[in-house]
Amino acid sequence: MRHKNGTALCYRATIPSMSYRVSPRNRVVIVVVVVVVVVVVAVAVLVVILGQLARWKEYFAQLLNRPPSENPPDILRAYKSRTAI
Repeated sequence: MRHKNGTALCYRATIPSMSYRVSPRNRVVIVVVVVVVVVVVAVAVLVVILGQLARWKEYFAQLLNRPPSENPPDILRAYKSRTAI
């Protein structure tokens, strides 16, 4: 639909079995809402990822900083006995 001077009055959106008109102002509002939702979801995903990274960091710090075993396995002897078969 056009105004007398030729500018668009509204945008016509169609959905199967339904059509409605969205004014330019409402289009801006819809775009802003969609952008806000996308940003909120992205932040939520980042928070989950950062939390997982923090848990991994703590786990590997504990794993690498634990005291050495008092009875370590003889890896060289086990390797030689395996390759001799």
